[in-house]
Amino acid sequence: MVELETGVIANCNGSALVKLAETKLLAGVKAELTTPSPNAPNRGWIEVSIESTPHAHLDFEGRGSDDFAADVSQILIQSCNNEKLIDLKSLCVIPGQQVWVLYVDIMVLGYSGNLIDAASIATKASLYDTKIQTVNVKHGEN
Repeated sequence: MVELETGVIANCNGSALVKLAETKLLAGVKAELTTPSPNAPNRGWIEVSIESTPHAHLDFEGRGSDDFAADVSQILIQSCNNEKLIDLKSLCVIPGQQVWVLYVDIMVLGYSGNLIDAASIATKASLYDTKIQTVNVKHGEN
């Protein structure tokens, strides 16, 4: 059974708390304006990072856990930055000048397996919950 709650972190643009069996994750999204990539001047992008609390599970102790978290993060980054799944052009404010980058930070609070599934749910739910402030562009002003 999956338990899901969104809007759980007040100072984030979006957030989600996911519990899948005994695996429990907290995800928060922060939106930042930045210069776009020269290869994609009209698209923003999404970054995902995963960390674990010291007491989440014994499997998350030591260097191997960092590698595992990095591997899961890469899987989620590739998924989130797939134009067929997410409209990254909607994150563009001024083509070639300003785009939004969404940083999804996931904290593993408890672990009993299915990390990729739980992290995928947490990522998608926190992005769905994300609210980005309106940006008004006035041309011709300094």
